[in-house]
Amino acid sequence: MRKLFVVIGVFLFISCEEDEAFVFNEERLECLIIYTNIDGDEINYSWDGVAKTWSTDEYDYYRTYNDWGRTTYHSTISKDSSDIWELWIEHLDEWRVSKQTINDNGDTSIAVHEWIGLIETYDDWSTTNHVIRSYNEFGYILSSMVYDNNGDFLDGFEYVREDDWRIVLEKSYTSENEFEEITHHWNDNVETWDDGYSEYEKEYNDNRKYEKITTTNKETGEVSVRTFEWDCSIFEPIPAFTSGSY
Repeated sequence: MRKLFVVIGVFLFISCEEDEAFVFNEERLECLIIYTNIDGDEINYSWDGVAKTWSTDEYDYYRTYNDWGRTTYHSTISKDSSDIWELWIEHLDEWRVSKQTINDNGDTSIAVHEWIGLIETYDDWSTTNHVIRSYNEFGYILSSMVYDNNGDFLDGFEYVREDDWRIVLEKSYTSENEFEEITHHWNDNVETWDDGYSEYEKEYNDNRKYEKITTTNKETGEVSVRTFEWDCSIFEPIPAFTSGSY
């Protein structure tokens, strides 16, 4: 009888372990990406404080961040310096962008971002289209609508989120009145969806950063696997936006 109780106890312990749900960190943290592997091609990122550098065969990349992990500067420079692209980003607070300045091989463009609470409007520097975006209090985008210079609608999308960040439904719109909905399914820390062309699976760490993305082409069956490693100990948690955070 004693052996039976021991076996039952072990079984109950294992069952509880198996049924335990994945728990995400309650703090909203940005993380340092330190490594990626895309179908066998590796990229190692070098960090100096909140500055990141990495290279490919043709280009060198450099990026800096603020204390909350939002980009403040980004450069892409060819090995022979014949192609130089730079972006400076200014912020109103921890994450809301107020201004972008772009240097594209000597040509400068500026995009000023205006805010009313969590609604952002700006003219895209590359197309001059007018963009209106909305966010939740932690800076996760909820919708983006694009209009041309005449005010005519071009395209847009919406995200329905749960727990402030998890996408459960995405909606896309076009100027031809085309509409599409894609449902995202969640099983603990794994997100899956199907856009009609490919099937996707994302695995997240407890700080909401994807660690593995698997894409399967539905027509060819070709599978692409991308893996990522993060350091989530550097940046400050992003506080929730309030009506007084202007």
